[in-house]
Amino acid sequence: MKDIQCYPVDENFLAHSSAEGRLYLLNATGHLILEHLKACLTIGEIAADLSRCYGVAIETATADVEAAIREWHQIGLWPATGTLPSSDQGLDAFSPALSNPINVTRYYELPGMRFSVRYDRDAMEMLCHTRFSAIETIRPSAVDTELEILWEGSQWVVTRDGRELTRTVSPNEARVELLTAMLTSCYPDLQIMAMIHAGVVAKENKAVLLPATTQGGKSTLTAALVHAGFRFLSDDTAAIDGPSGRVHPFPLGLSLRTGSWPIVERMFPELRDVPALCLPHETVKVMALPLARTVREPLSVSIVIFPSYGSRRTNALHVLSLSRALVHLSDAGFWVPLQGGHVPRFLDWLRPIRCYHLEYSTIDAALQLIGELSL
Repeated sequence: MKDIQCYPVDENFLAHSSAEGRLYLLNATGHLILEHLKACLTIGEIAADLSRCYGVAIETATADVEAAIREWHQIGLWPATGTLPSSDQGLDAFSPALSNPINVTRYYELPGMRFSVRYDRDAMEMLCHTRFSAIETIRPSAVDTELEILWEGSQWVVTRDGRELTRTVSPNEARVELLTAMLTSCYPDLQIMAMIHAGVVAKENKAVLLPATTQGGKSTLTAALVHAGFRFLSDDTAAIDGPSGRVHPFPLGLSLRTGSWPIVERMFPELRDVPALCLPHETVKVMALPLARTVREPLSVSIVIFPSYGSRRTNALHVLSLSRALVHLSDAGFWVPLQGGHVPRFLDWLRPIRCYHLEYSTIDAALQLIGELSL
């Protein structure tokens, strides 16, 4: 598996494969095992080397090597099996065989760009349109970009203006490609270095990223920050441009689950009038924010904050090393193109940015802690 490469990060190593979209953080022992596997050493040979290096019994070293390989098989690192990371659990379990054929075209509008998207499966339309519903518009006299996400044979096909962009068995990959097509249509010069599952807000023309897992409270905190005077760039997609390192606005609206509605309604009463959208495992409201509260231009990233809500948590901000920030990013979900030197460029981009883990039990406590940071 010579296509797997490693980059030193603090005392650890970041591993990636040209066949994978995931990045994996390894400690020194894991890195040694991986390098030996790439050199085609046997488990016995690797265990013998670990026994010599660390002074442990050969039985212990053998068990550690076998455990590492089992885990890497499960997560796809060894061998690399390759799908894009998903922040939506269970999306790739979606089967077109369980959905109904349709022929529906929806129309969406972002600042300066009008889209049409044609769907031919109702389940995919539900998954995508739910996220885009806040920017839906009536059929315009003309559109700037025509997109399609279709099921052909045994694969999803995404096209833009009649040109095929991707063909994949993974619905998540197809949806990511659709999002990417929207972004690059809005920003033709955008060269995506990374896409992060994160809310994005700004103050004083400096962006703050809020990466978090699905249902991690990110959208509620994003809404609270906008209400407190920050401006809105995105709810869950942070697209980082390679040449400039700036994050590009992608204001699809705030996607809010039922538990957050009472909190957000106190800040934005208009949420009460937003229709609820029913998904297979949850109900959401997607609320558009006024243009006056949004950012139109790409901005430099000043801080990355990983929020973690819990009713009994201690309210605190913890400074993160680069290694720990990468662990949190992996949990939240992020994707870096593996060609063209994007991985080392991404590490160079992230290294000088201040990263924090925010633990909070109330929105007021989170706002106070964030307000104490200098942007």
